[in-house]
Amino acid sequence: TPAATLAVTHPRPDRAVYSLLAGRHRFFRWVFGVYAVALLLATHWPRLTVPGAAAGSDKVVHFGAFFGWTLLAIAAGLFRPPLSRRSIHLTAIIASAYASIDEALQLIPDLERQFSVWDWFANLGGVGVAYALAMILITPRSGDDDNPA
Repeated sequence: TPAATLAVTHPRPDRAVYSLLAGRHRFFRWVFGVYAVALLLATHWPRLTVPGAAAGSDKVVHFGAFFGWTLLAIAAGLFRPPLSRRSIHLTAIIASAYASIDEALQLIPDLERQFSVWDWFANLGGVGVAYALAMILITPRSGDDDNPA
């Protein structure tokens, strides 16, 4: 049937995700660790500025930074079983808390940084979109009874 042919020639996204990440959680934990440290340094380095950045463009950077943080944390499988709904939910909760704490720490006077509620919303937006994408990618499709999600 045409539907069966389509399923064979175009693998379901959830299968592709499992295939990509299978057995690679240690690698993604390492990558996540490096990324998390780099993000922590970048967001707390005193008086850090990006020369030539357009006004408001930092919101895109905030969104992208926490989108990446969340996806890498999900790929790292920090909670068991990796790529389960439970793991993704917990990772999103931790990512939201970290994104909030990260922005709140901008209030420390010695950092000479500036807290912005819009930056915080951008952080949470990145977490939310990464969470939604992960949930979509692991959602079983019809006829996919052996999917571990």
